[in-house]
Amino acid sequence: MAALTSELGKSFEVCNLGFKAWPSCACAHNGIAATLEMVSQHNIKPEQVDKIVVFVGQNTQSMVCEPLELKQRPQVAVDAQFSLPYTIARAVVQRKVCLDDFTREAISEEKVLQIAQRVEPRVMPELTLQQPMEPVIVQIETMDGKVYSKRVDFAKGNPKKPLTVDDLVEKFRDCASYSAKSIPQESIERSIELILNLEEVEDVREVIQLLS
Repeated sequence: MAALTSELGKSFEVCNLGFKAWPSCACAHNGIAATLEMVSQHNIKPEQVDKIVVFVGQNTQSMVCEPLELKQRPQVAVDAQFSLPYTIARAVVQRKVCLDDFTREAISEEKVLQIAQRVEPRVMPELTLQQPMEPVIVQIETMDGKVYSKRVDFAKGNPKKPLTVDDLVEKFRDCASYSAKSIPQESIERSIELILNLEEVEDVREVIQLLS
C-alpha cells in the first residue's frame, strides 16, 4: 500500500512520458538524432559519405542491427522501422524521417539503400545499459577523409529532451495525412487550433467530429 500512496498527489508519472519524434523503433532514435544533427551542422551530402560507423550497446544491436543484411536492405515496412542502417540512411539523404519513408516504394529507393550499405554497426560494451534506449555514437567518414562524430544519450522526444509544440504539430499533421479516412486539410488545421487551446473549448466533441 505504501508504494501506491507514496508521493500521491505530488508526483505525477504522466510527466515522464515521451513522444516518439520519428515513426520507427525507439531504439533507433538516438542514432537518427545524432545523424540529423551532424548532416545539418556540417552540411554533409549523401554523395560525400564514405562510411558510417555506429557504436551501439548490445540491446540496440539485437533490436535494430541484426541481421545486418536485412537491416541494410529491408523487405517490408516493419523491417525498415526496426532498422538502424535504413533510418540513418534516410536521415542522411533527406535530413528528416517521416511516415512517408516506410511505404513499399520508399523502402526500395536505391539512393537510400546505397547509404544503408555503408552503415556499420559495432557493439561497444560500455554502451549496453539496463534500459530500452541505449546511448549511440554515430561516426560519419567522408570521401575526402574527414570524420564527424556525435554521441546521443537522449534523443528528441525523451522526457529529458521533450518535443516542442511545433514538433508535435508537425508530427500530428504527418500522422493525420495517413488517416484511413481522408481528413480535409482545413479540418486538420482547425483541430490543431482547438487542441492547442483546449481549456477554451466548450465542447470537445468538436475536435472528434473534425477528425472523424
